[in-house]
Amino acid sequence: MMKTDFNNLKTLVVMQLKDKTDLSYLKSSRKTLFVAAGKIGQFVLSGAAFFLFLYLASLLKLFSFTGIVPTTIMTAAYTLFFVLSVVGCTAGLTEALYLSADNRVLLTLPVRPDTVFFSKLILYYIFELKKNLLLLLPMYVSYGIVMGAVWYYYLWLLVCFVFVSFVPVAIGALLSIPSLFIAQFVRKYKWLQATIIVASTVLIGWLLVGIIGIIPEDINIAGQWTAISVAVQQALQDFANMVRPLDLVNLMMVGGTSQIRSSLITINALWGWLIVLGTSAVCLALAYLAAKPLFFRMASKQFEYEKDVTGFKKNKVHSRKFAPVVYETMRSFRSSRFVIRQMAGLVVLPVAVFLMNKLYVAMNTRLAGQYMTIAFSLLISLLIVTAGNVNYASVLSADGAARPIAKTQPLEPYTTIFARLIVRTVVIVLSAIAAMILWQSVAKLSVADTTLLAAVIIFTGLAHLLWSVEMDVMNPQNEQYATVGVSFDNPNERNSTIIGFLISALVAFCMYFIMSEGQTKAIFKIALVALVFLGARVYLLLTRIRLYYAEK
Repeated sequence: MMKTDFNNLKTLVVMQLKDKTDLSYLKSSRKTLFVAAGKIGQFVLSGAAFFLFLYLASLLKLFSFTGIVPTTIMTAAYTLFFVLSVVGCTAGLTEALYLSADNRVLLTLPVRPDTVFFSKLILYYIFELKKNLLLLLPMYVSYGIVMGAVWYYYLWLLVCFVFVSFVPVAIGALLSIPSLFIAQFVRKYKWLQATIIVASTVLIGWLLVGIIGIIPEDINIAGQWTAISVAVQQALQDFANMVRPLDLVNLMMVGGTSQIRSSLITINALWGWLIVLGTSAVCLALAYLAAKPLFFRMASKQFEYEKDVTGFKKNKVHSRKFAPVVYETMRSFRSSRFVIRQMAGLVVLPVAVFLMNKLYVAMNTRLAGQYMTIAFSLLISLLIVTAGNVNYASVLSADGAARPIAKTQPLEPYTTIFARLIVRTVVIVLSAIAAMILWQSVAKLSVADTTLLAAVIIFTGLAHLLWSVEMDVMNPQNEQYATVGVSFDNPNERNSTIIGFLISALVAFCMYFIMSEGQTKAIFKIALVALVFLGARVYLLLTRIRLYYAEK
């Protein structure tokens, strides 16, 4: 019996893995090398960025007078990553376990519901491990290089990550059950959903701006360096003490000393292992016991709530071209995840720009520092904007099996596609304007400069948005979405992320190096190039859409 269950479990995992990942590139050695190079590049870029930070911190003796980077900095980084992983796993597993489109198929197979439940957890663990290896592992590798770790430290990390990656999955599986019922309740009342999202966004934005406003008007780094260094060290230690279990897990990975030269097996490491294994086992057991009597019923239930129809309203008649805009906008706002992403975009960009320039003004740097601040602010702004565009690399794929129906509509091919981009376009424009208003309020920039910088952000962001959509037009993943309702490994989203990073870095790099020609002149040139880039992307997207509808 156990052997049969194990074989069924393995079969289900493999089957779902094929449905949720695009492995077509394995048929071509050229594509395989390209994908492998992309993964390696992503790993190197992530590690290089963190390495630069750690190296400068060691060189400047920011965290200690000896130049050693304490383990507490890794505790802070790991805690942030862990919290985001738990939130992501909770939301993802709520969808995968109970709301996924493939449940209607999996639950009809001659296997126990328990087997389906565990197959989904294993699958999610695989993707969580993959994410950690590409994003979190480079941070620890960089730390080891800076601190001169012994060679077996890097092998030790791989062993640790195999087990550490399961912790947020186990916690997410447990939290997915109350999350499901909360989601059910909130979905019944659209006004409550909208109120929570808007109120949370406004509150977070207000708190962040208020905290940033506390920054002193004059920060004398040179004169206060010793005090600042001591304060930073103490703050990190206090934070590590506050999140002691996660600190122990971090010490399990990096060892008990800051130099990572002694044995990795320490008392703290043993406590870390106990926390990792114990938390995983307890959360998994509780999740299984809670879900066992409910899983089949909840996973097979349609979570759509019908409203009592007491009367009929006459439909409003819209113009042929305006109707898709209304429909796509209303459909977008039915997704709480979509609304949260867009509201977050409205807050993150202005707050990030406000923080960087508040610090710049307080430090009163020279002209070269001003140029660097403008370039760095532009880099961060574009990274935030392009990150928000990544999901649009699956805007057509998300239609699943219904995608071919779009071709039968009596509309121009591009009408529906562009209608789906209106909300994102508005968010990009508003967030850029808000960021520039806050920038103008703290920095010594002219109105012309801030207006041109807003234009650079808007033009570049929209160009990347259209490029992301173009990827989905040329390489749709409708089969994945039709089968499971989501795509865990959409190559279009991965490529959109890489392209967004490269575009952001290139624009910021060019901005910094031509700034010597004159600040306003340089910003105008970059804005003009961004406008031309946007025009080119519009033309290419329209061309690809015509080809798609003509040939497919």
